Amino acid sequence: MDPGISDIGPAHHDGSPGAGTHRVDRDGEHRSLPPVASILARPMLLLACIVLGGAVGFLMWGGGDGYEATASVEFTTGSGDIGLVQMEAQTLAEKIMTKSVIERAARSLDEPAAGLAVATTAKRQSASFLIDVTSTGKSPEAAVARANAVAQAAVADLRADVLARVGAATDQANALLQDPQLMDPDAEAARRTQVGSAIGGRQEGLKGQSEAWSVVGPAVQATPAGIPKALSTAMGQAVGLFVGCLIALLLGTRGLRTRSAASVSRLAPGVEVLTTSQTPQIVGRMIQAGDTYLAVVATAGSHDAADEFAAGVERILSAHGKTVTVVHAPATVDPLTNPLLRAGAPTRVRDLVGTDVLVVVVNAGTESAAMLQGRSEIRAVVLVRRNQTSISDALSAQRAYKESAPTLVVAR
Repeated sequence: MDPGISDIGPAHHDGSPGAGTHRVDRDGEHRSLPPVASILARPMLLLACIVLGGAVGFLMWGGGDGYEATASVEFTTGSGDIGLVQMEAQTLAEKIMTKSVIERAARSLDEPAAGLAVATTAKRQSASFLIDVTSTGKSPEAAVARANAVAQAAVADLRADVLARVGAATDQANALLQDPQLMDPDAEAARRTQVGSAIGGRQEGLKGQSEAWSVVGPAVQATPAGIPKALSTAMGQAVGLFVGCLIALLLGTRGLRTRSAASVSRLAPGVEVLTTSQTPQIVGRMIQAGDTYLAVVATAGSHDAADEFAAGVERILSAHGKTVTVVHAPATVDPLTNPLLRAGAPTRVRDLVGTDVLVVVVNAGTESAAMLQGRSEIRAVVLVRRNQTSISDALSAQRAYKESAPTLVVAR
């Protein structure tokens, strides 16, 4: 027998290289996946992130005290200046939240003022003469009662302030009228008339101010406070999905296994992926192209499948009248004594081994496998096994034999 063949010897299926073993360069091996394929390749990760995100959103639901209701207080002003109207609205909103108003409302509700103050806000409706008084409560009725109580207390407190000012004006008028009278009766009458007219005008103005505020939109019904629980859960799920997609993109091919030929095709578009049932198709191409050298590259977990595939190729070629030699390359080898692996050889397989076709089974990542790389005269087939070979190993081996037009073959 030819010494080159005998030196190649039996297959080393353990895949563990010895001293001096050459490892296939895997630089960038995780960058070849399309983003969508990388994401869809991890459905359980996405599902787990969605469920976890929904749970977090549900648990972190910010529902406040449960319900909220709003009453509207209207104010009027004699000024058309936008700045003055805005200033008056801000003053009224601040007045509603003062201690005197909150305490008045709390007394009417018979509850602590501190809790009512925390549960209430006052804010002007945009471009309007309305102040919205919003209160929260543990029940719809409590929220409605709080909002209406604060709004009514605010109007009552404002009107009380006006009435106090009216009383002060009246006292001032009486004091002026009690001043020493003028000696001239006509002059005294004119003085009293003038003072009465001035004080009367001021009192009317103050009384008019007491009608400048009113509750025009009392609270009638309450709505759930804060973000609805269903929306909070949905938002958590959306965030979980986003995080899951990000994790999948960062992981790339790490941890992914070859599930099927279709899944590998989705993960590696542009790479031809077949199954062992399509062995006749591969052999037909070899016959049509006149190929005489086939390298069957066994990735991790697919060594037995590589042997079976090589045997299948031998049977089909033999049925077509071809003589075939199947050999197994060791992990380490001296290319000077193994012409089958030497670069540029064999130019004619028949001259070297005496058969029409040479099939070399070699373990990926070994020194022998490295010697077969970059050989355009060789047709390469990379064997991967379902649920055992990682996508990283499969794509790394496929790229290593790119000059040999490699085909990924998925075995069961």
